[in-house]
Amino acid sequence: MRFASLFIASLSLAAVACTDSGSATPEQHQLDSALQTYESHAPEAYSFIYNRSCGECDPASVQPIRIYVTNDTITSASYVETGAAVPTQIAANLRTLRGLFDTVQGLIDQGAASVVVTYDTELGYPKQASFDPIAEAVDDEWGFTVSQLTLGAANN
Repeated sequence: MRFASLFIASLSLAAVACTDSGSATPEQHQLDSALQTYESHAPEAYSFIYNRSCGECDPASVQPIRIYVTNDTITSASYVETGAAVPTQIAANLRTLRGLFDTVQGLIDQGAASVVVTYDTELGYPKQASFDPIAEAVDDEWGFTVSQLTLGAANN
């Protein structure tokens, strides 16, 4: 009886190990590879333009925003067109480049119907992404574009 219990436990562990290693999606493999590249080159200070797209968003949240980052903390964010500071309720939802990886990971973990991301080939950060969290839902699709990454001291 003891042998049978150990045998069943061993099979269960083997099944879990096979499932865990074999269940990663292509999106997960792509994210893992890009994150490894990013973390080997992660800048201490940088700025970039973040442009969110979605059908049902507050118009203030879909305008291009220049985000300044130091030590993986957003130090300021301003609208590209006007230079005005981004309101607190919108700034609270902005992410660093590392934070954008977390956003992508969260959608993969939630089983989003579609997660399509293009990563920078040199530094690995997400350059463009589009998401459809629920296939049958209307107007839940959204995405973002990262452009004009400037490395070095974030001058804001």
